[in-house]
Amino acid sequence: MVLNARSVGILIRLVDSHSYVSANELAQRMGVSSRTIFTDVENINLWLEDHQLAVVQYHPSAGFYFEHAGKALIKERLGELNLDRQYKSSRGERAAWVGILLLTREQTIFPNDLTEKFTMSKSTIQRDLKLLVDTLLPFRLKLVFSRQKGYSISGDEQNKRKVLTHFLSKLHPHRETHWIIQNTHSTREWRNDLVAPPHALKIHQIILDSQKYLNVSYPEDVIELLSIQLLLLLSRYKQGKVIHLDPVEKVVVKPSPEFQASSFIGEKVKETFGVEIPDDELCYITICLMAAKNQHPLANSSEEDMDILKSVIHEMVDQFQVEAGVMFKTRDALERSLFFHLKSAYYRIVHGQMYDNPLTDMIKCNYPDLFQKTKKVISHLEDVIGDEIPDDELALITMHFGGWIEKEC
Repeated sequence: MVLNARSVGILIRLVDSHSYVSANELAQRMGVSSRTIFTDVENINLWLEDHQLAVVQYHPSAGFYFEHAGKALIKERLGELNLDRQYKSSRGERAAWVGILLLTREQTIFPNDLTEKFTMSKSTIQRDLKLLVDTLLPFRLKLVFSRQKGYSISGDEQNKRKVLTHFLSKLHPHRETHWIIQNTHSTREWRNDLVAPPHALKIHQIILDSQKYLNVSYPEDVIELLSIQLLLLLSRYKQGKVIHLDPVEKVVVKPSPEFQASSFIGEKVKETFGVEIPDDELCYITICLMAAKNQHPLANSSEEDMDILKSVIHEMVDQFQVEAGVMFKTRDALERSLFFHLKSAYYRIVHGQMYDNPLTDMIKCNYPDLFQKTKKVISHLEDVIGDEIPDDELALITMHFGGWIEKEC
């Protein structure tokens, strides 16, 4: 049996979630009916059974979920999928993909290319491009078009790097699933040879090996982010689109162990791909490594730092039980689940990958009491991070607590 890309998208969402996922959320995310979601899940379970993997579970009042023990094996198999071509990406995904393509492709891109590759009408593509224009605006970037050169994005190179990270967050990449080729028929055809899976895995290994210079072990989500960023930045290096840093800033970063790690990355990239990374770019990578390590104490995944997060979660659950008047029977399991979720949420926040939760308004409207209780207890995490948790993230944590209450009560 072959899964279509929509089913794979559902499967990824369920594997990545540490709580229940409702049929309505999946329906809105995929742009289909809830009935279609249930049909897709049936097909997913047939595929999982064929591969002797744990199947999707369902709780009528909470939604779909996986038992934690079976997730690792499923993730391994996801990268081996042979997808059919039934899935059409959402408007937001298409806009993100167009943005990435414009910032990494060497070929010109014209309106007809977009309608053909995404199999959408001209009017639909125009609406997608309007969304792209709106997305670029806060980054001080513009979408421009000429009859000779097609579409391009104009503006400061550093802002283009930032918006690249933003676009990646919209696609919710997963290294284990070879995200570069798993999306649509158009995505597979348009991918740059540099970011095919073998190259992705090589880059991932280079980032892993660079840690020996840093006396740090980055969490997997940080490794993933750095790997994908470097893959796409290499496309820009090849086109001569490099960043230029202040000489004083370069003097400051060069004595650091992060610069040693960056130099190692540069040597390995040249050895592996034949691409020489300029000095300014090595310093830029150094700054990225510094940000990943030093932006916040939790960015270093030492045992001491992870104990901080676990302690915060313990305090959150303590207060939530008081606020909600409940006593979780499987509290240890809840805290472990929250640990994985909040760790990912933390990195989304500090790296600017804001999660757009389509159910936020619905949750705030239909479950205002639960939302407010969660908002009170999340102050423990905000105190540690030193920043406010966005409502979209807060709604996810609300769903997490709500799903656990439904599970036990």
